[in-house]
Amino acid sequence: MVQDIQLTGDDGADLPLTDSEMVFFERVLAGDAPATAYGAAYDIEGWAHGRVYRLAMRLRTSPKIEAALTLAKEAGAGTQRVTLANHLRELETIRDKATGLGNLAVAVRAEELRGKAAGIYIERHEHTVAIDPTAVLRKMAQVPALVPVARELAKANNIPWSTVEGKAIALRAD
Repeated sequence: MVQDIQLTGDDGADLPLTDSEMVFFERVLAGDAPATAYGAAYDIEGWAHGRVYRLAMRLRTSPKIEAALTLAKEAGAGTQRVTLANHLRELETIRDKATGLGNLAVAVRAEELRGKAAGIYIERHEHTVAIDPTAVLRKMAQVPALVPVARELAKANNIPWSTVEGKAIALRAD
């Protein structure tokens, strides 16, 4: 299906993809990040990641590749699903590019997001409310069955206890 895509320019002339462009195109269509696809299509051994990324993005946004990807997607090829592997790979590409450009804040953020996506980091939210223990003991003391429990809690927390007119009341500690 991919081999059958024929591109033509504005003047109607054919714009065939080179073998390397075809490899790049197929890898991008399969869901690879542009830099990864570029590495599969060209010999990039020893190249700086920033250079690879720039050239990959230049190729990815070239009219021939854009047209090929548009035609292929319209024909139903390369329907990309967001997968954990693709997501992690894309974040890794962002991290590497940011590192190459010296933008460590973006690199750290991309790495943090990779960790979250991989399940390494778990966000925990803690909500605390200040509670007056004597107010709780007063409420407990209003329920006759809870008076012994309230008395024990007051004792365990060094809160003085007294009984007034048959009702248990917890008093604030001085």
